This record gives sequence, structure tokens and C-alpha cells, in this order.
Amino acid sequence: MNLKILSFNWHEPYLCLLAHIGFEFQIVEPEIAPGKFRRWDENMRPIPENVKLISQVRAQEMLEFGEFDLVIAQNIKDLATLRDYSLPKIVVFHNCLTTEIRLGREKVNREDYLEKISLFLQDVHKVFISEKKRCDWGMTGEVILPGLDVSDYGRYQGDKDTVLQVGNMLLERDLMMGYSLSKEIVGDHPLTTLGMNPNIPGSRLSRGFQDLLEHFRSSRVYINTTVDEFEDGYNLSMLEAMATGMPVVSSWNASSPIENGKNGYISKDSGYLNRCINSLLKNPEEARMLGDRARETVREKFPLTKFIQSWQRVIEKSVLEFLKRTGINFQNNSIPFKDK
Repeated sequence: MNLKILSFNWHEPYLCLLAHIGFEFQIVEPEIAPGKFRRWDENMRPIPENVKLISQVRAQEMLEFGEFDLVIAQNIKDLATLRDYSLPKIVVFHNCLTTEIRLGREKVNREDYLEKISLFLQDVHKVFISEKKRCDWGMTGEVILPGLDVSDYGRYQGDKDTVLQVGNMLLERDLMMGYSLSKEIVGDHPLTTLGMNPNIPGSRLSRGFQDLLEHFRSSRVYINTTVDEFEDGYNLSMLEAMATGMPVVSSWNASSPIENGKNGYISKDSGYLNRCINSLLKNPEEARMLGDRARETVREKFPLTKFIQSWQRVIEKSVLEFLKRTGINFQNNSIPFKDK
């Protein structure tokens, strides 16, 4: 069954993970302001072979003619644009609702918001990228952790005596990313910051995925400070750093895969973490030893095979339940999904 899946361009790295599932993806580049669209950023990731970028107008035309077999929405707003179309729908929850409300300066009441979106979530399969996200939203659904193939990331060298930090809008999202804490932990040690951070001097976007990988492989140590109250103890950038064999120094977070002194360093004590960075910068062999264990952690806890299998199960369940609910017969991979 070769499904044609509609999704939306909000998370290029995650969409590239989804592309490993193997179906045909049509990705809408959404309008974020009048006449301004969120284009695919190849500084983050190249476009996978089974991904085609389409406009909102083209997506609308294809929806009208029932050309999609499934939708994977990346947020509630995506779902809202599809409310008039009856087809299998999955929505991915990338952030905690608590975090989104706080970042929005608490202009939204949690209970009112959940009641408002309940209509959009009817008969929609929910996927959470971590157990923390699922618990925070207070919903049932499938938890699918990110998945990586460590063989795709090359091998760590750590020949540059610098700390690496990767992320977008770190200062603006200090609440969840812990940017101010990262500055305290790194202190006077050399720091390289990659990402879209207009208010952080010296930060720049990576010049393509290979440039990002080269930084993972060459920089001595990765710094992570995602805040326990508002975010997981890891993100995809940190896992990719670990996949190369790069050691991580992390502020304390209950869901972190880092075990202090085993596959990196983690603590509530910023002074201790600063000394750990100092030790790693002075001792490349220590960095390689911890990084090798970090690589094995990703191999064991975040395998790409499990990610693919879990997503395939959710997609199959979503399609089959839709067919059972609507009584439509699935023939020749073509289903008239548009409501008549």
C-alpha cells in the first residue's frame, strides 16, 4: 500500500525522519503572514526523494479531488484547515501545552483551549514525541520517540576545543531552552552556536546538513540545558550529537538519557558542569570515551527501526479505523475522502 500523505512544513528535521517510513509525502509550505510562506530550509535538511513541496492552493485542489490517503498534521492549526475534509488524520504534538501557553504570555486559558480544539480532535489519532508531552496535554495517544541510525552520522573526532550549542530562537525561548543557564555553565570557555538566533552575537545557521554534521564531529562537547518543567531532557539536535559519538554536558532534567559520568555529565550544579566542560576540553580521550557510550545510548534507546515500525502501525490503524467508520472500500489505493 503506497499511501500519498499530506503534511505541513513546520519541522524539517522531523519531516525527514517521517520520510523514512517510505510513503509519498506532499508537504505544504504554509502561509505565515499575508504573502509570506514558510519555505523548506535546506540549511536544516535536504529534501528527501519521497518528499514533494506543494503550495496551499495545490493542496486544496488535491483535497477537493480526493488525492490524499492520509494527513499528518504537525499542530492543531493544521487540523483546523482540514476540518471540512473526511480522511484519516494524525496529529503530532511536538511541544508541551504548558510551554506554549507560557511562551504566549498566558493569553490562553488551558481549559477553554482544550474544549475549543476537542472538535478538531474527533476521530483523529494523536502522536506525542515523548511521554512528557502526552502527560502535559492530558490525552491518550501513541508515544513515538525520535529514531536515528547512528551509521548515518559518521564518527566523532573532537579535534576543536570548543563547546557546541544548536537551536533556534534560544534567547526568545529561554523558558524552555535554558539559554541563560547555558551561558552560566559554559562561562568563559569557547562556544559555537548554530541556529536562527538573531539576538545572539556570533550565532549563524548551519550551511546545510553536512556543515551541521561536521560541527557535531569536530567540536569537543555539546551543551544541553532544556528546562525540566517545560521540555524533555533532550531534543533531536542533542541526540544527533550523541549519534556521532559526541559527549554531552547537560543541566538536570528528569527525562534526560544522560547518566552522570557514564555517557556524559548531568547535574543541577552549574559550577560542577563548568568544571566538567573544562575537563573535557583538556582531555580528548575522556571526551571520546563518554561520547562512545553516548552513541550506544542512542543506538539502544532511540533506534530508527522502532520509530519507523511505530509510525507504520499508527498509520495502518488510522486508515483501517477510518475505513471501518465510514464503510468505504479501499481499492487501488484510491479513496474519495472529500465530504460530499
